[in-house]
Amino acid sequence: MEVARDGGPQAALRVLSWAMWLTVGGLGAALIAQHDARIALGWERAIPWLVVVLHLAMGAAWALVLRRDEWVRVRTAPAMIVGCLWIWGATEETTAVEPGTGAVGHDVVVITLDTFRADHVREDWTPNLWALGEEGSRFTQAVTTAPLTAPAHASMWSGLEVQEHGLLANGRRIEAESVVTRAHERGYRTGAFLSAHVLDTATGLDAGWDHYDDRWGWRQRGAWWPGFELLDIKAGSRTRSGDETVERARTWLAESEDPALVWVHLYDAHGPYVVPSEFRPAPEALERARGADQADLRRRDGQAMGLVDLLHAARPAQQTLQYRAGVRYVDHLVGELLDGLDPDTRVLVVGDHGESLDEHDYFFNHGALLYEPSIAVPFLVRAPGFEGVRDELVSVTAVHDLVEAMTGGPAVDLEALGTHEVLAYTTGQQARREALANDAPESRRAAAVRVDGAKLVVHGDASPAWYDLRIDPDELTPLPVPESMSRWLDRLDAAIAVEPPALSDEDRGRLEALGYVE
Repeated sequence: MEVARDGGPQAALRVLSWAMWLTVGGLGAALIAQHDARIALGWERAIPWLVVVLHLAMGAAWALVLRRDEWVRVRTAPAMIVGCLWIWGATEETTAVEPGTGAVGHDVVVITLDTFRADHVREDWTPNLWALGEEGSRFTQAVTTAPLTAPAHASMWSGLEVQEHGLLANGRRIEAESVVTRAHERGYRTGAFLSAHVLDTATGLDAGWDHYDDRWGWRQRGAWWPGFELLDIKAGSRTRSGDETVERARTWLAESEDPALVWVHLYDAHGPYVVPSEFRPAPEALERARGADQADLRRRDGQAMGLVDLLHAARPAQQTLQYRAGVRYVDHLVGELLDGLDPDTRVLVVGDHGESLDEHDYFFNHGALLYEPSIAVPFLVRAPGFEGVRDELVSVTAVHDLVEAMTGGPAVDLEALGTHEVLAYTTGQQARREALANDAPESRRAAAVRVDGAKLVVHGDASPAWYDLRIDPDELTPLPVPESMSRWLDRLDAAIAVEPPALSDEDRGRLEALGYVE
């Protein structure tokens, strides 16, 4: 009779197998927790630990079922392979940032409004934003550097034009330092709360933030693990509702009384304009809009345009109502956030870009054209020294200087905050391009310079156009380029000639999920 033995070398090998599994699993657990601490609040921090418990249970079960005469490499290989994958995945995208402490000053909150037209900041549509402007300052001539989310935000935090910071389009990476890093070095806690993946860590905008909240849901949490991208469930939601973003920002802000720099990004005015029912247009208003659309469609009968734009052209009045519903919802969210702040909190509210509501036959989109509906943005500041309506031209790059000053850096000369010229640039990256005359990439890139009351713009390979916005605010009648602006033509041509780096397949898939293609 064969006697079962499990002592001596066999027992030692079993103990070694368990020990290696526990060691690798424990190290993976620590790194997973470090990775997830940047993106989780409260009870969510238990999620990675539950996964680790499952990992260890699997290891124990595997060790128990191994036959005692199997080689040590068979016993330990699964533990080492799976554990190393955990470690690799957990460290791949982690940027360790020590929490800022010791700062002396007030909280600074920067709220960025995605796809928010400047002309929609009105007392009847956006009472919270209007009231904020009444308490502080509202700039009537604020302009973005790009009608695309990531490039515009990169300009805010770096203080640089698009050509200077290098993030030319969504899906690319910034190549410049952020003011957030310096605020963190001065002791500020720094927390960013995003509502769309177009601003995730791949952009490099996470530099300097203690907490960069750019993922949500179990699908996103697993996206960093090797091989997860092969699963059909990898995408999940690429956006989240602003009420969750605001709640997470308020929760994080309340965790400590140390001065904090907070960035809250609200995406709810972006297409497809889905908002809670209480903010949707009234049925009678939609019915009136439907009648107007039918009359307008008869007027457009026979007009040549792509299928997608034709569908949008069939209901511009209804789409406009839906967009304004998104605007009202975003205003409500801003009010919710402001209500929970200390009255001494310094607040900046800035749009990253606007939206075309069928102007220039560009239907409910942004990114391809540089007309005012796409580049004019809200810009409001509540802080000491800011009072009343201000009409000087200001760029979104001014966010950099204001945050620098508000977090203990060099003071800002309020009179010098405005600028004489703002350069805007776009690769033409956007979801619908049927209305554009030429589909070649070089024809879609565009550049413009905005000056006080006027603009010089070159859309692709079209002739330069000069618009006097004081007499032609809708930019319908291009004028000859004045001699004083001719010096800009070479710079605009050079900007258009720059080809952005190619997108990876992964980045392209993420952008297509949000409605962007190239």
